[in-house]
Amino acid sequence: TDLIALLQPITSAAGNPRGESMTFDLEVVTPMFLAGAKNKSARDKFEPGLPIDIEHEFLRPTSVKSMLRWWWRAVAPHNDVANLHDAEGAIFGDTKHGQGLSVTTQHHAGWKSGTGSMPPSASLGYLLGQGLNHFRDGVVRPAVYPGSTAKVMIKGHLSQDLKNAVALLSLLGGLGSRSRRGWGSVSSTAFPKDLDDLRAQLNNLMKIMPTTPRMWSHLTPNTRYVVAPSVFSTWNEALDSLGKPMSDMRQKLGGRTAPYGPDHDLVSDLLHKNSLPKSAPRRSAFGLPHPYFFKSSKKSVTFNWNGSERRASPLLLHVAKLQTGGFAAIAIVMSGPFLPPGSTITTDKFPRLSVPPPSMTLLDEYLDRISGKV
Repeated sequence: TDLIALLQPITSAAGNPRGESMTFDLEVVTPMFLAGAKNKSARDKFEPGLPIDIEHEFLRPTSVKSMLRWWWRAVAPHNDVANLHDAEGAIFGDTKHGQGLSVTTQHHAGWKSGTGSMPPSASLGYLLGQGLNHFRDGVVRPAVYPGSTAKVMIKGHLSQDLKNAVALLSLLGGLGSRSRRGWGSVSSTAFPKDLDDLRAQLNNLMKIMPTTPRMWSHLTPNTRYVVAPSVFSTWNEALDSLGKPMSDMRQKLGGRTAPYGPDHDLVSDLLHKNSLPKSAPRRSAFGLPHPYFFKSSKKSVTFNWNGSERRASPLLLHVAKLQTGGFAAIAIVMSGPFLPPGSTITTDKFPRLSVPPPSMTLLDEYLDRISGKV
């Protein structure tokens, strides 16, 4: 089934493009860590101890709209920030253009959440990160369970770029914390039939992406992505297949046990010998900030840019569900410069340190491992 064909507007008011609407279903494929309207800061300030109630708040329209906005930016053919913001305001709404796109959600029976134990896996814990996973206590936040479904209804000016953004959200998207690392993966319930169908749909979408160079994370026909060659029987096996190579590469470059690796040695020389490196740790290509802590000496340092800026990872991981049964593992490296032109990697403790952004070859090596080439 061609997903793009399914995403054509189901109703349209004659002569009124803002009367177009589309409806599609999303299914949660991997546990989704939403914070809800009453996020942690609000709970701590007004209602201390109040648990996150994502089961009854459901999937909020603002969460879906924000991710549609992100994917729209990735496919919009604008190479100028001012033009991008103006076009974005016309679609999603701002003070200049007024109300924009309307998004509503409706939940099906079986929308469930909880703090049930995750399948034991060091690589899944690595993908969860310290904010969601504690080394002793395990997962520390409730998640929406896989299999939960929601109907999404969109009304407004449904440009082709927006339809492409919906298709990408349905094929590659995720919602909630750590969605770039495969958690909160969602799929349209019009699932790809099998791996060949999934690859064909992704290839068709990439072919129509703009070729315009842009300064933010975006997609082009040359954006590199990999669909793992195997079909996995469970979502956790699929996600584990994406997490283990990343965890292994982390250990190889800068692990906690010998041989420690070049990133470890580079940072150790910086902290213990005051030897300024000429390059950034290779693993910083996975995103900034990039922190280090040496337990033996209690010394630490964090690599970032422009003082303290964050650079979200250009690597996106996703688990897709297939009609024929099983799950697919996908990794994609978004196109675009890692940092703005002229920017350098700095640290929080060594003001004289200023090195070029890391090479992206590490991400290519990671994709090669997922594809089975290595």
